[in-house]
Amino acid sequence: MWKRIQLILLLFVLMAALTGCKSSDLSTQPVNVPLPTTEVQAVQDLGNGIYMKVVGWELPLSVPMKLGDTGTDQFNDSKGRPIKCTYSFLIPQSEFITRPFEELGPPYHDVRIDSVTKVEVNGKVYKYEVHGGEGEKDGKTGRFVQQGPSIIYSYVDRDADGVFETLDTGSLGTAFSSWIDDLN
Repeated sequence: MWKRIQLILLLFVLMAALTGCKSSDLSTQPVNVPLPTTEVQAVQDLGNGIYMKVVGWELPLSVPMKLGDTGTDQFNDSKGRPIKCTYSFLIPQSEFITRPFEELGPPYHDVRIDSVTKVEVNGKVYKYEVHGGEGEKDGKTGRFVQQGPSIIYSYVDRDADGVFETLDTGSLGTAFSSWIDDLN
């Protein structure tokens, strides 16, 4: 359903751009002008440190990762029923610093990612849980200096469509997926 809406919006934007711009005007068009934020692209605050972005969050998997420990575990769905899952620890092969919360505004800083835990249920990725620390690079040494305790946040796929539209910045476990609840 959301993919159709996204496709329709994309087609609408492309048609508007094509009909409103003559080929002779291309050289005078500004470069790198961001598209206006639409309702679909907007971030919705669901409370308790949970944020929804219909088009999905960019996952922190852009650097090569080494596979660490794997195993099985169990957690409870939103109705308290046990769900079996498999997990894989992914470890960045080089220092990986990102700004995952920029769209949420201050007071978020750079985050050094120490590991990512991929959690799967019935062969589908349910969430990516990121372990790291907030801080900034030292201007003299160029090294990352962590400020405060380590942090954990998760990207959750709520409807098993492969789009991780939910960012859980602190509640860990309250951002449930409807498709997980439907398993029992």
